[in-house]
Order: sequence, then C-alpha cells, then structure tokens
Amino acid sequence: MSLLKTIVTPARRAVITLIVATALIAVTGCTNTLNMEGARKPVSEGLAKQLELEMAAVTCPPESRPLQAGDSFECTATPKDGGSISVKVTQQDDVGNITWEVAKSEGLFDMNLVEASVQQGLMAQAGAEATVSCGARWRVGKAGDTFECEVEDADGGVSTAVVTVKDAEGNISWSVK
Repeated sequence: MSLLKTIVTPARRAVITLIVATALIAVTGCTNTLNMEGARKPVSEGLAKQLELEMAAVTCPPESRPLQAGDSFECTATPKDGGSISVKVTQQDDVGNITWEVAKSEGLFDMNLVEASVQQGLMAQAGAEATVSCGARWRVGKAGDTFECEVEDADGGVSTAVVTVKDAEGNISWSVK
C-alpha cells in the first residue's frame, strides 16, 4: 500500500463520554458528611475495570462535604502509564450514593479510536479495506509525538501507518509508508 495522504481527525484522545458507577458511601460518625475516601475508591476501581487501565492514583478534594443530593465535585485520576482523567462525582441523595462520569482526559489516547480513524481514512481516500492495529488499547502522548500502527490490506499485504499527534485536543495526522 503506498498511500501517502494525510488526514487530520478531530478529538482522537480518550474522550470517554459517560462512565457511571454507583456506590453507597459511609457517613462519618453522626456528622452527615460524605466520606471522601469512600468516594475515591469506587471511582478508582470503576476506571480500572471499565477502561482496563491501571490507576496510579485518584485524588478527590480532601475536605469533607455535607450529604446533599445534587452536590458535585471533581476528582483527578492518574493512570499508571501517564496522562490524567478528570472525573465529575455527583451525590445522588442525602445518604451517600454517588455517580461519576469522566469529564475529560489529557495526554491519553484510545488506540481503538485511532485505528478506526485510519481505517475510515483509507476507505475514504483509496477505497481500501484494511485492518489497523496500534498495539495496546491506551497510549500516552503529547503534540508532536509519533507512533506506528500496522496496516493489513484485504489481500494480506502489510504496511505501516505513521501517526502524529497534532495537538492537545487529540487531533492526529497519519500516512502509510
């Protein structure tokens, strides 16, 4: 395959739209406050399970919060391999049940999205069906970083797609060599 065209694709970093977990958080003594350690744990475990990505740390605000439905706060998750994930945590009621969702991620790329982008680009530009494999599901990166993905066409021919991270929003360009 000798396709040398480049395509820029928007928002190819891990934009994880909505991941929700619910947990009953213990109240501290008789004070009717949310146990912040109890909030951190289900977020950490949920991210690790749902994203299949080991977390080095999840940090939530240290101050206690009154139990109050609708109250929300932000935690920051740091994957073991790098990058960061902002998580919005919302109290669902006044007994400590919470839900959480990923608000944004930085420096973390979902290779499933990159592979799909290259496949779609090959089909759009050359009418070529191909299987693209970039390795592990997640990759840490910043603007200017490059990495390679294997491209196998329908006839079994193998080539390499060189992917370049264009900016912090996760836009990429690629070319097949």
